[in-house]
Amino acid sequence: MKLLIRIKPLLTRMGWLGIAEIVIRLTRLITILAMAHFLSPERFGVAAMGLVCFELLRAIAQQGVGAKLIAVADDKLARFNRAGFWLNWTAHLCLAAILGALAVPLEILFGLKGLAVLLVGFVPSLLLLPIVTIKVINVQRAQDMRRIGIFTGVMVSVENLTIPVALIFGADIYAICIAKFIAASVWVFCWLRVRHPVPMAEPLVRDYCDLLKFAGTVTASETTKAMRGHFDVIIAGLFLAPTQFGFYTFAKNAGVGLSIAVVNAANTVVYPWFSRLREARVEDDGRQIAFALALGLCLVFVMQALMSLWYVPFFFDDVWHDAAFYVALICLSAVPRCVIDVRGIWLRAMVSPAEELLLHMRNTAIFILCLLVLVTVLDVSGALTFAICLTISHLIALAGWQRFPASIGVSYERT
Repeated sequence: MKLLIRIKPLLTRMGWLGIAEIVIRLTRLITILAMAHFLSPERFGVAAMGLVCFELLRAIAQQGVGAKLIAVADDKLARFNRAGFWLNWTAHLCLAAILGALAVPLEILFGLKGLAVLLVGFVPSLLLLPIVTIKVINVQRAQDMRRIGIFTGVMVSVENLTIPVALIFGADIYAICIAKFIAASVWVFCWLRVRHPVPMAEPLVRDYCDLLKFAGTVTASETTKAMRGHFDVIIAGLFLAPTQFGFYTFAKNAGVGLSIAVVNAANTVVYPWFSRLREARVEDDGRQIAFALALGLCLVFVMQALMSLWYVPFFFDDVWHDAAFYVALICLSAVPRCVIDVRGIWLRAMVSPAEELLLHMRNTAIFILCLLVLVTVLDVSGALTFAICLTISHLIALAGWQRFPASIGVSYERT
């Protein structure tokens, strides 16, 4: 009962993001329906590969600085805000340049026509995001999840609904980069109108060093986690024929693509909450919340795996009906990821980013190695066999992980 009373504010904040996620998932379903209707399996695969490249770069650019600003002590916030502002802009500019430079080589590597133009089209939206990033982080630090939930729902819904409109007008796969630019513009406009204090002060040299050290470790962890979530698409792009690759990426978007946002939203809410528990030195309550959260997220994917056998044939055109079983398998493969991700967020909140990085590096390395071995040994050429290999690889990667509530031996020093 005491635990329920303690987590009531947390459940309220999660409720706002939960409402946003319901809206996002409904609009996301409309997007996938439109893409499946207007795009062939081959073009669907090109669009999916472009999104994977964009998401990998965005994970590198956005995560590290925000994690430090949320965890830093109040008396250091102003200095770290200023340092984070400049580091965030530097990261986005460098990654935009890298994306432009790699566009043509990636199209040649995967043999996906139109991929280069799609990747270059993502650059403008990537450069809009840093304008308001520090303000968003400060609002998240204040745990104003109502505002974050509303704005996130608006931005993603705008993106999801713009894609079908652009497809109707013949934009083909480039509807995605058009939608991302419009959504990023709406995001920036909304946050520029928010009046929330963002204290700024001239940072010391050691502030930059501390920020780079913490943010670098967290960024490496997030990049590793993103690779675990997306590297299967890269491997599939190398091993599968364009049509089979299109079926596989459709199954992933119609499965995990609809629910993974729930995991991300939950992590957005619980990270500041875990950080406050660290400061209050109430570790046991946090462990119970983390365990319950992991269990709840696993159930989301299990339920979706069962429902996919019904909703894929019901909602999508005949050409995609055979992919229903692929969707179920890919949803089940996400269950081990939920457990690892919640453990990682807990370690980060306990100011143990190095332990989090080791956790994700070990899990990702085992997953990628297993997937490569299975795909090579079995000479995989079909989407169904690849989905089976994916699920087996995630289960093997989880097998070596410690029992969830194990002691993690953290320090409670304020950062």
